Order: sequence, then structure tokens, then C-alpha cells
Amino acid sequence: MRKIVLLAGLTLVLLSCRKDDNNNETTYSNVFPKTIVEEVTTSIGKTVKTTDTYTLTGNKITTFSRVRIVEDGSITTDEVYTIDYEGDLIKRITLKSNSQSNRNYSYNFNYSENHLQSIIRSDNVQKITYEYLNNKVASKTTVDGTETKKYSYTYEANKIKMIATDPTPGSNDRFTYTLNPDGTVASFEKIVYIGNIPREETKGTCTYQYDNKPNIYQRDLFKYLAEIELISNYNYYGDYYRDPLLRSAAHNVVSYTNNLYNNTQANYQDLENATRSFSYQWNSNNSPKSMEYKKNSNHKANYTYTY
Repeated sequence: MRKIVLLAGLTLVLLSCRKDDNNNETTYSNVFPKTIVEEVTTSIGKTVKTTDTYTLTGNKITTFSRVRIVEDGSITTDEVYTIDYEGDLIKRITLKSNSQSNRNYSYNFNYSENHLQSIIRSDNVQKITYEYLNNKVASKTTVDGTETKKYSYTYEANKIKMIATDPTPGSNDRFTYTLNPDGTVASFEKIVYIGNIPREETKGTCTYQYDNKPNIYQRDLFKYLAEIELISNYNYYGDYYRDPLLRSAAHNVVSYTNNLYNNTQANYQDLENATRSFSYQWNSNNSPKSMEYKKNSNHKANYTYTY
């Protein structure tokens, strides 16, 4: 049996251990890429290349950089993340941007008995706080400038339910994650309520299929970065890559279909309703070698992993 650390937000795993005697499981590799290169084809046919470069000390990621270059050679993103630890716990993530001067700050992590209590940006503009019940997150509050959102959680045998308050009086969004036996998310549902009355026309769903290979993003770092992104990007819930519960799942999403309410407009965030597929090539040690991403059967991006 392998202990799973129970930590913050939707990144909580409901089971305290995972069976290792499942014949469908593959051996997990501790290898992490030195670089991950993403080459995305835009809607106008241009290529945007993003290179993430990682430095590890032991098995901990201590720095990584991200450089994004458009086909014409212009750099749109150039930033470095430094991660400080206290034992196995992340204490600080510092971002230094060479492309945007307003993205230079640190996120500080505060714990009590190894339970994450808060993540606070150094300028106090952004903040996440957590409250626990029976070692599970019962509520989460996010602050982004003058906007505050509150989330409450309940847990069932194979479901996580979340209620998110909305600035509109009496309105709230309700999310339901239905889990597979291995703790990965089988489906996601979102619906708007007015008081306790559902607006059925707003109900939308996402479904996910997985391989049985290890997900290299099963690390606290990527869970927390996803949690931080959610502070100011409420529409990331349910997304295969940006939702922490999906981002750090045990296995890789290989097919993802979203059909959410009023979500047909395409934009740079790539969140609109579609069916997406991810085809991996693997090294002999179960580390990813490459991956092709298609949207509605059309090529969207290639990923290359080097070690």
C-alpha cells in the first residue's frame, strides 16, 4: 500500500492508500523530464513554441523556466519559478518574469500539522485559505483583489461535491466530480442554482478517459500551481489540464469531452466545448517520450520530453 498525502483544495484524494496489486497498473517512474517542449498550431496556421526547463535536487523540482516564442521570433513569455522547501513541504514559490514586470512576486505556504492552511501572494492581492473536517478540506476561500469566492465541499463514496458562491445574490454554482475506483475523475458536472432551485438549462458535463501509465505531474508543485491559477480563472474547473484534481491524477487523460453550458466560443485559453485526444509514445521506463494533441480529430499540438 502506498500512502497518498492528503493536502489542499480539490487536490485531495479520497483514498488513503492505493492498491499495488492491480494487474492493470504499470510501474511508476521517478524520472522527470529536463525539458518539455510544446509546439501549438494556432487558428491562423502559425506555430507557438513553449519550452519548460526543469532543475531537480534529488526528486524535488527546485526551479523551472518557461519561454514561449511565436513563429516570427518574438518572445511572449520568459519567466523563472524558484521553489523552496521545508522538508518535503513547499514553503514558497517565487516567480520572476522577464517579459511582464507585474508578474514578479512570491507565493508563501503556511501549514499546521502538515495540513496546508493558506497560500498568500507576497503583495497580499491573492490568497487561498482552507478549513478541514476529518482531514479533508471542508471549505476554501479565495481572494483576488476585491473579489472573494467561497467554496464548500462534501464527500461521498465515489463523489466530491462543491458549491461555489457567486457574486449574484442567491446564485451559486454546483460541481460534482464522479470518481473511478483508482481515484481519477470519470466525469464532471456543473449546474447553476438560484437558492436551492437548479436551472436545468445550465447543466453541463465533462467526461474523461485515461491510460494506465504514470502521470508525471503527480507532484504537489503542479497541484498548487493549478490551485493558484484558479484564483483568477474560475472557468478552469473541469478542464483536463488546469483543474488540480485532473492535473495531478494518477494516470494521463487520453480523451476528454466537454459539453458545458454557454461554452462554444473559442479563444486563446482553449476551453470551448470539444472532444480532445492525447496520444503518447513511451520510453521503456514508463516515462513519456512524445505526445500529440488533437481537438475534434484535428492536430493541435506536439509535445516532446527530454531527460
